[in-house]
Amino acid sequence: MWLYRLAQGLRPVLRLYWDLRLEGAVDALPREGPLIVVANHSSFLDPWLLGAVFPRPLHYLITREWYDRSPLWRAFFRAWGVIPVQRDPQATVDEVARVVERGEVVGVFPEGRISHDGRMQRFRSGVVYLAARTGAPVLPVGLAGPYEILPRHRRWPRRGRVVARVGLPLRFAGSPEARPSRQAVRAFREALFRAVASLADAPAPEAGAEGETRTPTGLHPLDPESSASTSSATSARDRVPG
Repeated sequence: MWLYRLAQGLRPVLRLYWDLRLEGAVDALPREGPLIVVANHSSFLDPWLLGAVFPRPLHYLITREWYDRSPLWRAFFRAWGVIPVQRDPQATVDEVARVVERGEVVGVFPEGRISHDGRMQRFRSGVVYLAARTGAPVLPVGLAGPYEILPRHRRWPRRGRVVARVGLPLRFAGSPEARPSRQAVRAFREALFRAVASLADAPAPEAGAEGETRTPTGLHPLDPESSASTSSATSARDRVPG
């Protein structure tokens, strides 16, 4: 993860352009051991901005298809500590669980896509299955400011303030649990959504909103309740993860 650590070392440079802040329940943030970080996703810059202020190295995810696109991309993602995942949901849960169980931190954007209007999209269930499987604490983080700095339709980021607001860690009741009930999964997913939305002060999705194209910076695909073959065209700009 040398490239990730280099980027963290450049925080003073980034702060010349952006006002980067880590706020909220920072003292409750686990400083060691397995951790799943869950955040909203409104900008292409989210993984980089969150990584710049978070005190522990974060592993993000990308599909194996994109990871193996070329030797150059593979070297870049490896240096960044990105986890290549399969398109099979259960294989992805297994693969990411191994990283978490080693005591490392995985960053997840459960919306599975970059918001097109700044509104939070509905969370997918994959992160819940990961929390149930590993028993790791789940840290909700609300990102405020990335959408105003670089929304999807803008090519160059503006100056501005970015706040990563940390909430209290949550645990899936009864974990580790290999086969949680759908009711328990739904309840935990909604609790996570409410926690992140409150921290980000982000508007909820409009009724009937379909969302936008997926981005591999979230757990994609990681939902055993959904088809692994479901996908949509993703622009090159949306595909590069943190």
